[in-house]
Amino acid sequence: MKHNYFSKSFGLAVLAFAISAQAWADTWTIAGQAYESTLKEQTTVAEGIVHKLYVLGGPSNIEVQVVEVDMSSDKVDITTNKAQANSRVNDDPYSFKTVGAQAEEVKARGLKPVMGMNADFFLTSGNLSHQMVDGTFTRFGNLTQKKDRPRWYMTERRTFGMTQYTVRPTMTIYRGGASEGEEIKEPNTLYNSIAVNAAANAPTMQIFTPAAGRTTGSEMKEVYAELVEGYLGLDGVARFKILDSCTDDVHLNNNGSEGNSALDEHYVIAGTKDFGKEILKGLKPGDIVEFAFPAKDNFNETGVADTDLKELIGGSLRLLVDGEVQNLTTKDQDGKPAQTAYSDGNPTGLEPRAGIGYSTDNSRFFMVIVDGRRPGAAEGCTLAAFADIMLNIGAENALNLDGGGSATLYNALSGEVCNWPTDGMNWSAGIKGGMRSVPNSLWVVSTGDSGVDGVFGDADAGAPVEYYNLQGVRVANPATGLYIRRQGSKAAKVFVR
Repeated sequence: MKHNYFSKSFGLAVLAFAISAQAWADTWTIAGQAYESTLKEQTTVAEGIVHKLYVLGGPSNIEVQVVEVDMSSDKVDITTNKAQANSRVNDDPYSFKTVGAQAEEVKARGLKPVMGMNADFFLTSGNLSHQMVDGTFTRFGNLTQKKDRPRWYMTERRTFGMTQYTVRPTMTIYRGGASEGEEIKEPNTLYNSIAVNAAANAPTMQIFTPAAGRTTGSEMKEVYAELVEGYLGLDGVARFKILDSCTDDVHLNNNGSEGNSALDEHYVIAGTKDFGKEILKGLKPGDIVEFAFPAKDNFNETGVADTDLKELIGGSLRLLVDGEVQNLTTKDQDGKPAQTAYSDGNPTGLEPRAGIGYSTDNSRFFMVIVDGRRPGAAEGCTLAAFADIMLNIGAENALNLDGGGSATLYNALSGEVCNWPTDGMNWSAGIKGGMRSVPNSLWVVSTGDSGVDGVFGDADAGAPVEYYNLQGVRVANPATGLYIRRQGSKAAKVFVR
């Protein structure tokens, strides 16, 4: 059967690779040792978005997948995604989906995802760090008693930062249209136990948003509310108007028990324990309930520097700050304090790694995956080596994300998994592993055109790889240069060395 591989000519408007031959092979210093770095492939995926594959040879074998984003382009943006729950199970507020499946959720938000990766660490019980998507908490757990682990953020002004903060949420009730509010303080505790889309029955007070799923899944007293002012986010203040009573039948399950209200377009305020239930019983339609989430940044002992946060997602350790490798141990070392954050499972072992980085001037953003567990080809790296890799690709600030079997880089335009996930991988047989289901992801989205247009064929995950020159002629043994790489229905523009 014949295939129409090219629906129209590519034209000559191809990105010029103005890089000297010497730049394709270089020497990187990784953890104090020399590695020969070869830029194996370079693909312009879309305007302002370049995908690179580096192969490092030295004391070990390392493969590095890099997505470099030109943030000076108005054709690109960064967003995060929380896997959407089709239903909600008690104490498990998060759905787990592959990065590929989450691409469809990003599309459903009206965005055009280009390249995506897994993000935060998680527990299979559903425990997940704080997250903001498009300026709103999709998750705020009850992590207020101690310094928590670092998080990356992006502001509405497209500036980046990393923060490690302490939050003391407050709750104030304005009854019957009163101008003076009554601050609610939970007895016998230093802070209020308030959460957003967290474990269903744990905190005293809880705010459920439509991002939590179809229902709250809780067994708490609940009322419907409307967000009338402010925003539900870090350093934010959100004012809700109460719409009904917690005694309404709509807040009862079929068996007559409390909770599990339908979310749809609604917000739900819920209370548990005697204290929380009494607050809910005292609320009437028209009352205003104000929640505030003031944050103190523990890196500089002040408030979080930027309050117009748009995206927020967690990691484990800061790898780089202003071009300096951080202390990645659990003890103070060389004048650098230990990072008292959630630790990596195997910081000194050769493991697959995932992380993000950015330049200090916010002009470049990097998504980075180091493949591993493929002896003789891609053995992974230590955290210290990962920090040095970040430096070598051009990042000056970097955060470690969930690696191991979670590490995934996905091209949403071609539907291709770019790296070698290790779950179910059979390296000796040349079989890639499958994408692990994870609770959230991070995306580069585009408002411009993709770098390859009009290439299609039969979808076949097991199809052989074929190369074509820019005139559409198949090349059996491509020499150094720019080609179209095709596998089944997937095609991309690549530089072959």
